[in-house]
Amino acid sequence: MNAVVSYFTTPNGDEMAMLPRAELERLTALAEEAEDIRAFDEATAALDSGEDELLPADFVERLLNAHSPLREWRKHRGMTQAALAKASGVRQATISTLESRGANSEPAYKTVRALAGALGVDPEDLI
Repeated sequence: MNAVVSYFTTPNGDEMAMLPRAELERLTALAEEAEDIRAFDEATAALDSGEDELLPADFVERLLNAHSPLREWRKHRGMTQAALAKASGVRQATISTLESRGANSEPAYKTVRALAGALGVDPEDLI
């Protein structure tokens, strides 16, 4: 589009440009599309590098309705409580207690961080 753009300076010295609404909307759409492409490329790179992962819909559904996100992540990773205890350095009895109490448990952040590290998730994913 060959839009007519008018330039002017306001009384306080700001340089301004005035353009037709259609041109503004076209430029806005192009900027939004560029942002979408950037976000897609960033997400694809995170998946390719292993920084992020795709999760099956049935797992996400279970996770959203879970009494214990810790239990769901542990099962999703194919780990027993004993294996998670060994990988995280957190006692199996503690893991069992956290899983049974679910949202009612209040573990120390260092415990959550150790479990999250062993499961390959962010600590917030277990709370």
